[in-house]
Amino acid sequence: MSNRLIDDTTKREAGQREKRAVISTDHNDIMDHSVYYTYTELHGNSSQVGDTPKPAVVIEAGIHAREWISPAVNLWVIDALIGGYRNGNTTITAMLDQLDWYIIPVTNPDGYQYSHEKDCLWRKNRRYIRRSCRGVNLNRNFDVAFNTTEVSNFCWSDIYLGDKPFSDPESCNVKALVGILQHRLMTYVAAHSFSQSWIGGLMASAMSVRHGTEYRTGQALKVLGDAASGISVDWALKIVPGIFAVGIEPRPPAKKLKPAAANRYTGRGYSGFLLTPQEIVPTAEEYFDGLVAMANELQ
Repeated sequence: MSNRLIDDTTKREAGQREKRAVISTDHNDIMDHSVYYTYTELHGNSSQVGDTPKPAVVIEAGIHAREWISPAVNLWVIDALIGGYRNGNTTITAMLDQLDWYIIPVTNPDGYQYSHEKDCLWRKNRRYIRRSCRGVNLNRNFDVAFNTTEVSNFCWSDIYLGDKPFSDPESCNVKALVGILQHRLMTYVAAHSFSQSWIGGLMASAMSVRHGTEYRTGQALKVLGDAASGISVDWALKIVPGIFAVGIEPRPPAKKLKPAAANRYTGRGYSGFLLTPQEIVPTAEEYFDGLVAMANELQ
């Protein structure tokens, strides 16, 4: 999957709305609908099994601008799902015929673009707050335990939560999508980076098979050492109790990393965000294997 495809997915002219690309694997056409973000809907032959609407899987990626591997691997997955279904791959056919997949490859397009053009370690979106201060950490902006843990009310901080829950269009877009699917939402996956962790544990062993990469599992506090409030996964579980809600942190592992050039906004920077291009496809393959294992458990 090329960087050009990623860039084309997130590009927009000033003042224009984002377009939603709905790609149905039983058709060869792409339909545009005017909304403020882009997601890909994959649903096989039908959006129901018999008379029952199919369970839905939502994957949210790229909510933090600097986590470039997250959009990259999810675009790779979209390509693999479409190609595999059209070529009759039995595993992928079962995934799409039994489940509806809604993948947001770049939840934070303005921040993502800024991280490519100006500051590769930029984390937030780019909303104007006040003079010389921009951006909300969108993964602190959801209405669950808002403003309690691992947040800041100082707008220059990379964990600035915004002035209220859902203050920003990007988090509101996720809210709208989950609201539409609420009655049949079975799984919510938040794809981040980095640390080689799957916060949930179901798919970690599957992700380790192909390339021998070790993935840790467990609760975020134990695995990542933090427990942030206002995050999307916790909010999804609050809105639809009992769903399978997980976070994924792909390559590289958190240990044995040297500091990268310090982020001038936080004084912190990690070379793990600067994953080499050679690792994109292997990381995507591992991630895809995890999704396959997850889908098998859900069907």
